[in-house]
Order: sequence, then structure tokens, then C-alpha cells
Amino acid sequence: MLAPIEDALRVQAQDRIERQIQAVGRLSVYYTLSAEATDRMRKTNMPIIAYRQQAILTPPSLENRTLKINDISTEFVNMVTTTSGHQISVPSNRLQEDVPDNLKKKTNNVLQLMIPWFSSAQAPERWRACWDTKTPTGDWLLCKHPHPQLENLFLTAGGNFNSYKSMPIVGKL
Repeated sequence: MLAPIEDALRVQAQDRIERQIQAVGRLSVYYTLSAEATDRMRKTNMPIIAYRQQAILTPPSLENRTLKINDISTEFVNMVTTTSGHQISVPSNRLQEDVPDNLKKKTNNVLQLMIPWFSSAQAPERWRACWDTKTPTGDWLLCKHPHPQLENLFLTAGGNFNSYKSMPIVGKL
């Protein structure tokens, strides 16, 4: 979104947005559980489980009975070349549910490590590619654009797949 504006203004390479953030995809896997399995998990107060910086398991709610697992170790980028020749990463034009088999295989390997008894017995009901932006440091990019012609443009980017929960306070910073 910002790259064409930076092209038109001839923003120097060291100040361009693609040097500071990158669009990255990760996979989420969803299993719909039976009412009994959901009830068992709920009765044990199963917490959200972060497994070895590889995956995060979110237990089902009573309402949707969906067990969600985020593969945080398999990341992918979609690079395109702008008309000015710059390489930038952008979310894919594929539908979120259209997950390539090679990525499913990588995530299945993570699932086999994390929950082998479960993932061997049941296939995911649905897959989804989720996109966010990452920064080199893992911190937000919350700043004024460095180009004088864009000095009134403030950027908030670099969600790093977890800062969505802090977005309501951005305007207060």
C-alpha cells in the first residue's frame, strides 16, 4: 500500500517500508470437537498451550466446539516486484482456506510432535493462512513516516501476530 507512494516520491532505500516490515503468513488448523470432548476439555480448565515456540493450542469454547492450533514455526512470504523494481512482501491473492499441500505437511509435522494421539486419529476440519506484518526486532513500528512530504502520515504496523490485542491503546500513545 505504501510502496507506490514511496516510489512516486523517490524515497531512499534505507527509509522504505519494506526494509522495516515484512508481510508473513502462518497457518491455523481447526478441529470441530464433539460435545463430549469439548465438555471434557472445559471441565479440566484446559489452558492455552504454547508448545516449544512451535505452536499454540487454544481450547474450544462451549459455543463453537472448535479446537484451534496456530503453527508459529512455519512462516511463508509472498514476494512481488513493484514497477520501480523493488521487492516487497504482500499477502497472497489465494483464498485464506486455499493452503498449499507443502505447508500443510510442515504443519502436520508440528501437530505430530505436539498432539500425536489426536492428530493421528482426526484430520483437521479446516485450514487457514493468516497474514500479519513482522519487524526485524519483533517490536511495533509506530512512527511518523520519515519523508518530508509524508510527515502527517503515522504508521502502525508490525503486528508480529500478537499486537492486535493492544491496538485499542495506539491512539493514546
